Amino acid sequence: MKRVVWKRACAAVRGRSHQIDQTPCQDGVATTYRRNVSVIALSDGAGSASHSHFGSEVCARSLCAILCRHFDEIWHMDQRDAKCKIVSTLHGRLGCKARELNVDVSALAATLLAVAVKKNRYIAIHLGDGVIGAEVAAADGSRELVTLSAPENGEHSNETFFVTSGTAEAHMSMLLGRVRECDRSEIAGFILMSDGPEAALYRKADSVLAPACTKLLDSARDLRKVDYRHGLQGTLELIARSKTHDDCSIAVMVHV
Repeated sequence: MKRVVWKRACAAVRGRSHQIDQTPCQDGVATTYRRNVSVIALSDGAGSASHSHFGSEVCARSLCAILCRHFDEIWHMDQRDAKCKIVSTLHGRLGCKARELNVDVSALAATLLAVAVKKNRYIAIHLGDGVIGAEVAAADGSRELVTLSAPENGEHSNETFFVTSGTAEAHMSMLLGRVRECDRSEIAGFILMSDGPEAALYRKADSVLAPACTKLLDSARDLRKVDYRHGLQGTLELIARSKTHDDCSIAVMVHV
């Protein structure tokens, strides 16, 4: 089977509300390649949690490490056990950070989004709001954007679920799939976004990704990584200025 090379990029910018009150961006993003596993991860810190910018950073980086180190184990595990393993590991790392900062672990509350690919298999992890999308290429060359995992909010639209919640395992989504299917369709790219960019890139009413997501994925293939990262930062800054008061973050992975 032909080896597929995945290009990865991510960016996060501070929203208008945090610029006004001079607080940090609460979104964390990370990407890595290790042990033949390519990973992108994103985490959105809870606005109500005082140190969630630290929590989102820990979650994004830790998810990358967990999925690289334990991809095959997670793939073959019972999903309930796999979710328990992931949440337990993250709780341990957040606990260490909380002790370092001398705060309660709830002060680090954050969501989770990640996609890991190893050869022809992928694992997607989602807890809370934000969106995981994919671009599927058909055998005839046509491409379609699909939502792999939609936001999950609480009773109210501004509520969601965090890794520090007691119900984290119950609300975590885990998707296991194949990059290339027998009908010769294949996933050409993945995109993760926090709830900030949703105003411009996602339609909640029918769970549809905006056509602009295709442009973001195409640009990732065509541009040098440093140029693309700069362009992605600019796109997020534009969305943050014109579409939302919230922090904005995106992570993409495309094969070339």
